[in-house]
Amino acid sequence: MAGSLSRFVIMGVISVMLVSIAKLCFPVLGLIALAPFFVVLKGAIDGELKPFTWLMLSGLMFSLVFIIWRITAGAGYDAIVSVLFYSFTLTLAVSLFLITDRFSRNRLGLFTIGFFWLGYDYLILKLYPQCSVFFLGNVFDGSSLVNWSRHTGFMGITLWILIANLLFYYVIFKGEAIFQGRIRWLSLSYTLIIISIPVVISVFFLQETDPVTWHEMIGLYVRGEIKDTSEYTQRGEWLGRTAAWVSVLLLIYSLVKQRIK
Repeated sequence: MAGSLSRFVIMGVISVMLVSIAKLCFPVLGLIALAPFFVVLKGAIDGELKPFTWLMLSGLMFSLVFIIWRITAGAGYDAIVSVLFYSFTLTLAVSLFLITDRFSRNRLGLFTIGFFWLGYDYLILKLYPQCSVFFLGNVFDGSSLVNWSRHTGFMGITLWILIANLLFYYVIFKGEAIFQGRIRWLSLSYTLIIISIPVVISVFFLQETDPVTWHEMIGLYVRGEIKDTSEYTQRGEWLGRTAAWVSVLLLIYSLVKQRIK
């Protein structure tokens, strides 16, 4: 058990380091930074990590990442309360996937996490917007690589990051491929193509379009600023809103299915 726990702790530390570097100076790294985290989550799914151990390890991982984000942004120690709140409640939100996976496993597999993650972020945006500084999309905030976010909303960036990391998880870590010296070259090629498509769209087709920034999202949802009648102003964070409803439906379906077994 100790050896197994050490492996998950190492994966967690690697993920913390990669996500921190991505936010500080190299955003593209964010597309692979969470892949080791999904190794930890898979350990919880397979029962290698007890529920309490999973909650603590994941919560501490997120806490370290977001503390680094806030300290480097010049925030004071009073930000720690928000960090801890968001980190551990996000862990609980992701943990809802464990319930649906146990009672009503679907073909999307780990990709179902996207519903719970975005749904939780949307809830936070509405109820505790101060914590929105921790949204994954902030890694690419203002980048010309995400000009397409004008159509998807700021949370579309978070979804893109999650999908990319899940794809890299399957390529690199599924079946402990990397530890056995196996590289799935074909899968890696498909992954690079899939995650590159939004970048190509931004660079070659939407170069005159500005991305949705964190400040614009906050302006719309907190201060009610409506500068124009653009698609974003009219639709808002529709991905997060949709994900929240889908998450609720998934949970209800899982609980009902568990009751009738």
